[in-house]
Amino acid sequence: MSNAGKPRRGREHMTIERLAGRAEELRVTAFPHGQRLWRVAWFGPIRFADRALKMKQPSVLVHLAEVTDPAVRINPDAPIPPSAAAARQIKRWVSVGTTVLLRIGDLWEGQWFFHRPALEEECFEGIEVDEPAAVIVKAGSSLAEGGFLIPFAEHPWHSENTHSYCLRITLRDGRYLVIPAMELIRFYYGSSADLLASLFTPPLRKNALYERASVSQVTRVMTLDLAADMPRASAEDIARLAGDPQAWSAAQQVGASCLKASGQRKDIYPIARFPFTGQTDLKVHGQWLSRGHEGKATFVVHRIASCSHAFPFQKLTFKLKGQKTRRRRAPDQPLSAVSSEPRHKAARSATPQQPRLEERDASTGLKPHTYGFRGDRVFPDLARKLIRGVKAVESGEPVQAGSVAAPVEDLAIGATGTSARRREALLAQIAQDQRSAVPEFLKQVIDALSQLNGFEIHLLTIGPEDGCTVPMTLLLDEDGVIEDALLIEEAGHSRPRRMAAFLVSRGEDRLTLIFPESDPVHPLAYTCERGDEDEVHLTMYWGAKDFLRDVQEQRGSDITMLRGKGSATDELLLWIRARLISCVIFPSSLTDRKDD
Repeated sequence: MSNAGKPRRGREHMTIERLAGRAEELRVTAFPHGQRLWRVAWFGPIRFADRALKMKQPSVLVHLAEVTDPAVRINPDAPIPPSAAAARQIKRWVSVGTTVLLRIGDLWEGQWFFHRPALEEECFEGIEVDEPAAVIVKAGSSLAEGGFLIPFAEHPWHSENTHSYCLRITLRDGRYLVIPAMELIRFYYGSSADLLASLFTPPLRKNALYERASVSQVTRVMTLDLAADMPRASAEDIARLAGDPQAWSAAQQVGASCLKASGQRKDIYPIARFPFTGQTDLKVHGQWLSRGHEGKATFVVHRIASCSHAFPFQKLTFKLKGQKTRRRRAPDQPLSAVSSEPRHKAARSATPQQPRLEERDASTGLKPHTYGFRGDRVFPDLARKLIRGVKAVESGEPVQAGSVAAPVEDLAIGATGTSARRREALLAQIAQDQRSAVPEFLKQVIDALSQLNGFEIHLLTIGPEDGCTVPMTLLLDEDGVIEDALLIEEAGHSRPRRMAAFLVSRGEDRLTLIFPESDPVHPLAYTCERGDEDEVHLTMYWGAKDFLRDVQEQRGSDITMLRGKGSATDELLLWIRARLISCVIFPSSLTDRKDD
């Protein structure tokens, strides 16, 4: 992004990533008014419910069961027995993208999320996800020995959707694990509403998710250029689709199964499989059911919590494109047709300040807003891998004095050309422990960099924790112990010090600026010649090494050139530094240091 020649109208602020709010706080207007409790019972068929109101994204028919037992309000954490709910169910259409917020068993009241009751929890190790151990069945399937796979007396929640599909896995001891297709889809592709909705608008095309992907067969280092509109929250999911043919085939099957049912004029229930083959460990929440005279013989999953299967990369670097004009295509052939961990909330009355998620199309004339939801999708494999994002950083548009626009209270999933004042809501998962979008040690830095006129700036360290930093490379001392200066004591334990890196360029001249987590700010500057992944990772390594040296030798925090010099880059560094000084975050003296 170049600001050269642009008029400056007051101070601009660089935009890293800003959430408009928490997705769990959105009011889902499709759900019932009033103070009754409603349990998400099951997910019904898929179709375009009303094309006069919504054309750009299909909807799913959510079945809600009224919970009549007053004891549920007293102890909402307790599992809800079938006797606690009324026999009748009501049905509400919601956009498929909204299902990133919904789980079977969730309680809703007055169109707001109320609570997520406790369910039975199980860990199944080494389960086989391929045939013949895993087969696709309908929820209302009968058993050869008599009775039903999911007995209605013990589990009435699926009773109106017996034709919906599940994956039945036969465990080594002969018991069954049953996972509804919609939960498989939600868990493996529910990092954002955009990704989830893409599966339901067939045919699924790779260029709708990413523009380029490559992975080394030796090092398993993967680089991925996400398609415009795809958020960083979905980078790992899309990397799996790009790097594993089995994952891509499984994702395609979702939309293809819907399209096939539509052509046959049947209720459209999606079919889903795991996005990999082989074995995995699963942690799940749900309910044990009997089979004949045998108790606890079938476990029906209401939500998956964790999957151990490895992703098809050891290291991932992804590039974000940002948002394009939000005009989504309709499918080639139409389908006929929250906060931290969930907590108990009292019902609230609607006020103008509380956004409403409407079941209508949004306007392309309004800038979309991103709403983050706390993720409960856990992939232990990712905790052991370096994942880093790159994004062009743009300055925010300054507010014009006297320009006042009425707040937009109505939100919708999916954009169109409507002129209605209805803003598109982008729902994206954030990490359970994610901190504020900009860490405290970076706020002054962002403010300073936002004043650099005539430069292109790229953030090189989009990470899963806060959106703009990654852990510093951990170096070992001569005894093989991690250097203390690269760790920070916090809440009684040590964690890696974090860092942010920016590529600052003007014409052919480029510098990498590294800012370790420190107070005062401790900037480091490096020449950038190739700009490829190897050079970026090497620069981050030297950033950790030079920071450690400065701390040990008690050097100051001036911004200087390290490990590379040249007249052009020296001039660029002086140009940048002259503007950073005005923010009073760097000392005024410049001393060049040579490599040790």
